[in-house]
Amino acid sequence: MLSLAGCAAMGGLAAWIDLLSAERAFNQQVNSIQRDIAQRFGSSDAVLTSLVGLHHASEDLKTHEFGALSGELLATYPYIRTISKILVMSSTDRASFEEEMRDDGFQQFSVTELAADGGRGTSQCQSVYSSPLIRNSRSLWDSM
Repeated sequence: MLSLAGCAAMGGLAAWIDLLSAERAFNQQVNSIQRDIAQRFGSSDAVLTSLVGLHHASEDLKTHEFGALSGELLATYPYIRTISKILVMSSTDRASFEEEMRDDGFQQFSVTELAADGGRGTSQCQSVYSSPLIRNSRSLWDSM
């Protein structure tokens, strides 16, 4: 009987030690994930601050200036996958925007709204720059 109690105590002690070990490993993983998420948010904040500063410093921000800074930021911050410059315009500005893009060398440029009913809305958002260049613009939003 005493040996049975001793075996039960040893088994309980082993289970308790295993649980403590598992808890310690779990807490280490949680802390690692928390640090990683905090670093990613910090990176995003630094990128946004840099881009806002560029916009405030320049009255007429050129695409190549935006692209140069975007390339540097993407190389520096590995957690950032894409930086896009998006314009919000009304439907009345659409034709002039398309003409401007064609004048910039995009001969077959046109804006197509991706609405379920095929209609046009009152305002549209156009990505005028994306770094790195992604062929399918829908993939920009897949990770959001």
